Amino acid sequence: MQELYRINIKPYSYDSWDIFTEDKDLFTQFSTFWEVEDAVKFYGEERWEELADGRIYPKFPYVLLGETTVRQYD
Repeated sequence: MQELYRINIKPYSYDSWDIFTEDKDLFTQFSTFWEVEDAVKFYGEERWEELADGRIYPKFPYVLLGETTVRQYD
């Protein structure tokens, strides 16, 4: 069974999307961000694109170890 952390990306005017990760340190760092721009500044454009595009898709059943929300402004 997968053990995952969920980072919910919440855009202002359309549907939200998720980044699932098994990396507790990544999740902990994202928990300190208020908006996506903070993550882009911290990680840089290239690393952010890798995180956003290289998402893990959970296999059911899975255990959700933590969840945080980061805003994405237009």
